[in-house]
Amino acid sequence: VTGLGNSACFSFESVDTSGSYIRHSGFELYLATNDGTQLFHEDATFCPISGLSGTGSSLRSWSYPTRYWRHYNDILYIASNGGVHTFDATTVFVNDVTFLIESSLA
Repeated sequence: VTGLGNSACFSFESVDTSGSYIRHSGFELYLATNDGTQLFHEDATFCPISGLSGTGSSLRSWSYPTRYWRHYNDILYIASNGGVHTFDATTVFVNDVTFLIESSLA
């Protein structure tokens, strides 16, 4: 859907749980009920850009613009390349933050 925090970006609402969106907290992404706050809206907004690996797309956090969706040890984070957390590791960073976006299963 149109981004809750920026209409030029996107928010991802659950198909099964209306009013719940993917958001980050503590840099980890999870599904949460929209509480209507500006903080929630910004934490649940992501902007697609050309994939950092040179293909596909990367999803940049609206509220932390140097952080991108990254799967790391089976958890989805917003991560930065070479940041202070283990999930910010530079090893295969650009591949981990690049996704091929296809039609939904819903």
